[in-house]
Amino acid sequence: MTKIWNLRILALALLILTAVPASAQTKIAVIDMKVVFDGYWKTKQASVTFEDRKKDYADQHQAMIDQYQSANEEYRKIRESANEAAISASEKDRRNKEGEEKLKDIQKLERDIRDHQKSMEGNLTETRFRLRRNILREIREIINTKAKTDGLTLVLDSAAEGINQTPVVLFSSGTNDITDEILSKLNEGAPVDATK
Repeated sequence: MTKIWNLRILALALLILTAVPASAQTKIAVIDMKVVFDGYWKTKQASVTFEDRKKDYADQHQAMIDQYQSANEEYRKIRESANEAAISASEKDRRNKEGEEKLKDIQKLERDIRDHQKSMEGNLTETRFRLRRNILREIREIINTKAKTDGLTLVLDSAAEGINQTPVVLFSSGTNDITDEILSKLNEGAPVDATK
């Protein structure tokens, strides 16, 4: 009985689809957003900018660690010199006080390093998100223009995957793929050295 109902529903759906005038039919296109995003010259430029910023932060962080290690070495030398048997009690007190001051400096450096690490990670995450969002906005503007010009009612990302890691678009004949056209349009105004 269920089989009969399924056939009736299928027949009804086919009847409705064939009865709809051609002008009212849905025009669907697909685009591989991964190819477009990765191939866009501004994505490459943003990647270089991001990596430069990441390296700057890493260099700053390493300089702080070097300073911390140097301070620790100075502290160790002060502590050793304060424990020498040949020095007077007043000199020993002076060196111990110097060691305490150096220890405070080391503790401040530790806090600064932790704060810098946290700030660096937050800034890099925000920068990556902002760069990606801006590039995707530009890509979507070109896709929207193309869709309106060609009378498309729907554009699907053929690279997209569902929550169970399966492709969202299971089949496309390729005749309605606008990936190359959109990528060409995006890269039209690229500087000569940006396309390498």
